[in-house]
Amino acid sequence: MNQVRRKLFFVIIIFWMIVAISIILNSEARLATERPWLLGNSISWYVGSQTWSAILFALGNVVVALVMSRFLWTLGERWQMPRAFFFFLILLVVALVWLSVFPLGYFDLENQKSVISYLHEAGSRTMFFAMAVVIFFLSTKARLSKPLRVTLRCFVFYAVFCVVAVLAGISGFYAGLLFFESFYIFAFMMLLLWCGEEVTPKSR
Repeated sequence: MNQVRRKLFFVIIIFWMIVAISIILNSEARLATERPWLLGNSISWYVGSQTWSAILFALGNVVVALVMSRFLWTLGERWQMPRAFFFFLILLVVALVWLSVFPLGYFDLENQKSVISYLHEAGSRTMFFAMAVVIFFLSTKARLSKPLRVTLRCFVFYAVFCVVAVLAGISGFYAGLLFFESFYIFAFMMLLLWCGEEVTPKSR
């Protein structure tokens, strides 16, 4: 388990390096949108604005999907998670690869969203939902320390907050979309690593 956890930590670093480089190098692309501010556009929007970043992001996500799925599958088996956990784990991995194959905005025309972008959004929303459900299962079924259990449940509440903010069309949320989205993904990854630390010696 420790070896898989180390691999997950390594691919997480690679993922965020790709994201950071893509946002920095593609930051000027935001000037052509109706939301010309850095935080008002999503990670996917910056990544999909150029060919090199879209391809690099897709390749990185495939690696993340492979390592993360193995990590979570092993964790689920050792903690004897229910079948539904593994279903949403598979859904999460498929959605991650799906949204990587269909880059957001890359094929859009002026003032017209492409089918590819709609497909990306479907994968992105599915992944968001699956991430929240996976964390929910971990918070209720696994044998965890109280601090971790509380933090996992806070993540679920944060997911609910994001959904409410989107449905309500809160302008402040959209103004800081890059931050809220990045925090959600980063928190999910860090919680997985934390869960890996709490695999009991008996289960190793």
